[in-house]
Amino acid sequence: MTAFDGTYVGVSRTLEGNMGGNPNATRVCAKNGQPGPLTIAGGVVRWPGTVPTAGGTAEGSVNAQGVLVMHGPLGMRFDGRIDGRGTVTGRLTSYCGYQLVWQKDGT
Repeated sequence: MTAFDGTYVGVSRTLEGNMGGNPNATRVCAKNGQPGPLTIAGGVVRWPGTVPTAGGTAEGSVNAQGVLVMHGPLGMRFDGRIDGRGTVTGRLTSYCGYQLVWQKDGT
């Protein structure tokens, strides 16, 4: 068990754009909204469903300093950090790019 274990509720998903370089292709990216819940157990991070355009589950780890990295389908990568208030913030890169925020449930 780690200090970060728990369920994190999605706060915001902000579309940054299409990472493929074609500005017209952004229409296939999920719009702004809330990401699905993220869970951490024993330092292992799981995010089922990722984003609509990626599907599948992203998995990764969080270290003692709160640095979080996940990998998922279609080359998806999430790099983020958990702060002392239980807020996860970071950037997802895949075909589409997003800034994502979660808040630990119960904090």
